[in-house]
Amino acid sequence: MSYQKKKLLFLIAVLVILGATHKLLSVPSTSIEAAFDDAGWHYWLFMAYMIYLLYYVVTLKCKYCGKKQIIRGLFIHEWYWPKDKCWNCLHELKK
Repeated sequence: MSYQKKKLLFLIAVLVILGATHKLLSVPSTSIEAAFDDAGWHYWLFMAYMIYLLYYVVTLKCKYCGKKQIIRGLFIHEWYWPKDKCWNCLHELKK
């Protein structure tokens, strides 16, 4: 299994744990306005980590040819797990 795939799986596992923590610590609110006012640290940590995960997925690319390794197109059938080598130029991806 490639380093990038291990890192991606680890990031997803941490995101799931943060989501479960938010669900356990959140208090049900009666309105949307109250939900934003009552959002705790666990909600903002979850959202910031989700943004980091999306940034990692979008910016993982080959240093030689510049092709993206996970999201190669707009449709979900063009998303792939990262490999040890670039799918386009077959150079080793660095850690």
